[in-house]
Amino acid sequence: MHKLVLATLAAGLVAGVASAQPVTRTRTTDGPNLSGSSTVSVDRAAGTAQRQGELVRKSDGAVASREVNRQRTETGMTASGTATNFQGQTRSWDYQRDRTADGYVASGSATGFNGQSYGYAAQGTRADGGFARSQTVTDGSGAVVADRNVRVNRADGQVSRQTSGSRPQGFRRRR
Repeated sequence: MHKLVLATLAAGLVAGVASAQPVTRTRTTDGPNLSGSSTVSVDRAAGTAQRQGELVRKSDGAVASREVNRQRTETGMTASGTATNFQGQTRSWDYQRDRTADGYVASGSATGFNGQSYGYAAQGTRADGGFARSQTVTDGSGAVVADRNVRVNRADGQVSRQTSGSRPQGFRRRR
């Protein structure tokens, strides 16, 4: 019995040490029209994650690439990324999210392939009976392009959800 407990404890310690090591995974693809690779590196101990990828179009040798970096901070996280399409146009973005006593605040900015810039602001709050969240996207001049507000309340075994939002026709959320 004692040997089993010691063996289990030792295995747990080894697994804990192993999971703290950085992990890198690379995938390659080679199809009839495209070839490329993607590398993901995660270091849980340092709180970092990085993803890089590149595709080459075989018909003309054009290259598209993407890079995303995430970093854990004492109060939340930061992230940034860039992407270049086959035409050589680049877009970029950055994001920061901080915990608060009852939720979070977030902000960010992005520049599209067409050079158009956007800003992002969000906040979420928790309460005993539910939560509320608001998100706003603005364009380069500060005009609101899209917004969304969600409020969820739980009481007496019932859940009510109220959602409101707006965005101009043609402005779609990136998936």
